[in-house]
Amino acid sequence: MKPGALVTKARALTIVGIMPTQDRCRVLGSSCAALLLALSLPGQAAGVPELQKKLTYSNPAERLAAAEALAKLGPAAGAAVQALGGLLDDKVDEVRAAAAAALGGIGKRAVPVVERALDDRKKLIGALLAVGKLGPQAVPLLPTLMKAWRPDNSDISGRIRQAIKGIGAAAVPHLIVWLKDAATVTLACDCLRDIGKDATAAIPSLVELLDKKGRTGRSLAADALGAIGDARVVPTLVSHIEPALGRVDPLLDEIAAHAARALGTMGPAAAGGIDALIAMLDCKRADDDVMHLRQQAALAIDDMGVPSAEAIAAVRRFAATVEGDVRRLATEVVERLDLHAGSKPERIASGLSSRSSELRRLALDCVAAQAPAPQTHLPLVVALLVHETLPDNQLAAIAAVLAIGVGSDEIAKALAALAKSADERIATAASSARETLQAK
Repeated sequence: MKPGALVTKARALTIVGIMPTQDRCRVLGSSCAALLLALSLPGQAAGVPELQKKLTYSNPAERLAAAEALAKLGPAAGAAVQALGGLLDDKVDEVRAAAAAALGGIGKRAVPVVERALDDRKKLIGALLAVGKLGPQAVPLLPTLMKAWRPDNSDISGRIRQAIKGIGAAAVPHLIVWLKDAATVTLACDCLRDIGKDATAAIPSLVELLDKKGRTGRSLAADALGAIGDARVVPTLVSHIEPALGRVDPLLDEIAAHAARALGTMGPAAAGGIDALIAMLDCKRADDDVMHLRQQAALAIDDMGVPSAEAIAAVRRFAATVEGDVRRLATEVVERLDLHAGSKPERIASGLSSRSSELRRLALDCVAAQAPAPQTHLPLVVALLVHETLPDNQLAAIAAVLAIGVGSDEIAKALAALAKSADERIATAASSARETLQAK
């Protein structure tokens, strides 16, 4: 095909969204970009040798384009598996990531290559990216991942956790075994927490660990149970709060704090534990460490988001007994709970005027939930529509204006400005709101 025809094909492919952007065409040359994508169309395994050759080019832009093109082929790119493995130590992060994605798409055939790369210090980071892309097919690599784990290296440990998270539920049976070994229990708990709701099979083993005497892993087990979020573990978590309320014991305090945090992480599903958190908040122990427990209870009640009158009253009592930052924290918890409860107009007005961006958003959500909302809050809502800079708050302000349903020149001007936002969500919402209000 002549160069001109290649360029024409490149542009045509760009229009239908299956080739690099025009910027990449300028980097690679239009004919090269067209060739790469012509070869990378689904099922075009015949183009693999040419793309494999380009993986060795000195120009990183060409290596990147070739790796991305191979990634689109999935298992059909299997012939390039060794060459892609060679890029897992590429000096360019984007090339390394593209090679990892291509290996993940190839699947089972890539597992031996990735396994060897895990044992190569220079390729380790790229290999861990590939493990995450392989997903459940990377289960055979779990023992190698354990060997690569370094508790004293937070970067590598974090990447290994991310890789195991990519494997997902298929890794859980192995993680359950790791829970039984003091050398691996920390990584196992952290990974089960990362996997979250898909790790329900580990609940009995985590409960057993939490109930076990000693310190190793118990607090981490509570954290993992909170992330999994099964309401059946609420009584177990509550049972580890109560002992700390009656006597001073650093280990009991640590476990109680993590149990409270787990209840908060579970959200409304843990509503059955609210009384234990209230008792923790009202704890009358005279030692200095009790303040940490009480703060954890307040934060857990806040995270749980169950605005019971008893919980709000308990946090208010706590706020009245403390000073400084702790009092400010407790006061904000009360305000958030009030707003979650569908508060009175004065509470909403206070939230709309708050210095806390989160409280402003919650107050705006309250207004939006009342549709059709009263016009009482319109001046404050319009002020936020004009002045808010956080995307989530801007979206909440647009929704609140719609709920009130009253247009004005100031509102139209503010919505017109937001319709030009670089954030597509905001631009779309503002344009739609403007049209809706104009139609009324």
